[in-house]
Amino acid sequence: MSTNEIIERFRYGVKRHSNVISLSSKIKPASNQISNSKPSPSTTFNESLVQLSSVPLNQRYAEKPSLLVLEQFFQLFLRLFKPESQPPSVLVTIQAGKFGEFVLDSRILPPLPHGASQNALLEEVGMKIQAGGVLYEEIVNRKPASTKPAQLEGISNLMWFLQAKAEQKEGPFTFGAISIEDSQLSLLDYFDTCKEVYKIASSSIEEFQSSHGKERSGVHRGIDFNPTAYEPTQSLSSYLNLVLPHQKRTVLVTPLLKESELIDGNRLLLKMEDHTVFNHIFTREDPPSCSVENNEYGFPNVVDHAWGFIQSLIRTITEVHTNLTTKRERIPPYVSNAYIKFIHEFKRHKLTEFLEILQKDDPLLQSSGIRIMARNIENLTLLSGNPRFPSHLSKPLNDFYNAITDHNKYDYYSVRIGNEVIFNTKDLLVNND
Repeated sequence: MSTNEIIERFRYGVKRHSNVISLSSKIKPASNQISNSKPSPSTTFNESLVQLSSVPLNQRYAEKPSLLVLEQFFQLFLRLFKPESQPPSVLVTIQAGKFGEFVLDSRILPPLPHGASQNALLEEVGMKIQAGGVLYEEIVNRKPASTKPAQLEGISNLMWFLQAKAEQKEGPFTFGAISIEDSQLSLLDYFDTCKEVYKIASSSIEEFQSSHGKERSGVHRGIDFNPTAYEPTQSLSSYLNLVLPHQKRTVLVTPLLKESELIDGNRLLLKMEDHTVFNHIFTREDPPSCSVENNEYGFPNVVDHAWGFIQSLIRTITEVHTNLTTKRERIPPYVSNAYIKFIHEFKRHKLTEFLEILQKDDPLLQSSGIRIMARNIENLTLLSGNPRFPSHLSKPLNDFYNAITDHNKYDYYSVRIGNEVIFNTKDLLVNND
């Protein structure tokens, strides 16, 4: 269903209720200054909301405050399926020293501060990407500089480097996850030294979170960013020190530990979110960093995050997306649906011995995905010579396996869950030989 179809269906439902259809005509302007805001009979529903938005809320609903809830709901609904216009997409070239040239979508950049030039902003962002790349090399090589407590500036630089590399590899995306090899847990050590890091609960890949091995807990870590408004007396570099790509506000760090026996080798899953996930209310036994008892986020940010989750869920169901790709660690629906059909086919023929292999380690779980599907099908095809093996499924299974292990589409399939961007250490180092 297209965006326009959704909006039109919604409008049709609204028009069936006369009290809602006459919402704007019943509003009495509080002064002559807003008397022209009353829409004409031919005004569309969208235009009515736009006109109404120019009238202060306390004037609009002085007599009928209950109508405020209705209008806010309609505005949120329309914003959900007809997102606010994105700034135009422009490719920008950013020089990052020894890490080379990055040609990126301009929407990765923060708003241009007043008085700053575009060239100056690109130069500063290039310096951040370069600094993040150098920091990454120091971390994986366990150099002394990386053992000091992590600062927000360093984490910001690191995330700029990783996001730039990810978009260089996969194209622009605003929502997504980056899976990085962390064999010695040096990256996790670095994040855990940040005094602002906190432990959080999240519904994402819960199976890894429940792992409490000898080395580490698999629990999520969060680090919040709150960039201050740019001041004319403030340097551009100081402003960018607390800025994340795509104006994100939180870095979410999830260890994927080999001790969980869910994956081969240690990895980190890094995500940047628009809002902090929860208030800082969790006991900090691991990682052992300082407690943050008072903060400025609190309940409103919890609501923001919940609303963002609802938007994401409805967009997934209705297949409504912005023009920027998402790279989340979720199994693509067409992959999971195809796998489910195989399961049903083996069940239909009562081929229990093959079905057990196909369903081993629950490949449809959030923490499983493509890596488990590929492994199970590899083991299943070893039994293709069995007389009971359904020969009519051999080719479909082979085609499916080739599709989910196609390097051009799903590289590193042995550690892949879904659409996340995956890097091993050698992919991020300049001198990796």
